[in-house]
Amino acid sequence: MSQSFKVFAVDDDPAILEIISIILESECQLQTFASAEDCQNHLPSEKPDLLLLDVNLPGMNGYAFCRQIKDDSVFRKIPVVFVSGHDTIEERIKGYDAGGEDFIVKPFEPEELLRKFKVAQSMVLNQRSLAEQIAEAELLSSLVMASMDETGILLQFMSKLIAMETAEEIATGLLELMQRFRLDGVVQT
Repeated sequence: MSQSFKVFAVDDDPAILEIISIILESECQLQTFASAEDCQNHLPSEKPDLLLLDVNLPGMNGYAFCRQIKDDSVFRKIPVVFVSGHDTIEERIKGYDAGGEDFIVKPFEPEELLRKFKVAQSMVLNQRSLAEQIAEAELLSSLVMASMDETGILLQFMSKLIAMETAEEIATGLLELMQRFRLDGVVQT
């Protein structure tokens, strides 16, 4: 679907990484890592959109790595899906407590992984779209506020203009108005 959608898969079992690669190869740009440390070393140069993470890893385990990611303001919004052979409710709860968004139990069906990937991808793309809409709304809001401020300045001048009696007062008022708009000009009356 989207080759610009990046997924990092971390598992110490090459067979699992190969299965994940086969399932997701046409759906995303996938990079695989054999340990949390390998993935961690790659994070500063490239940020994934989704992280598939095993629990039992050499060195840092998946739960600790997930907590580390979720504690980092740069990476905390990356969804983490645990892919683990642990199928007890306690292990799943540990995964959710560590900050994981989902949990897939090994051995998994290819269709399950693909469906969960598509759900996570949809959520990420929707969040991006909402963030873009928010940025556009904030820009529009600031433009409206600036326009309202300018309208207020003009209305204020118009109300003062009624009370002005001499050409000199009108010229001075117009010059002050131009200064408020940061304009240079000359007034001839």
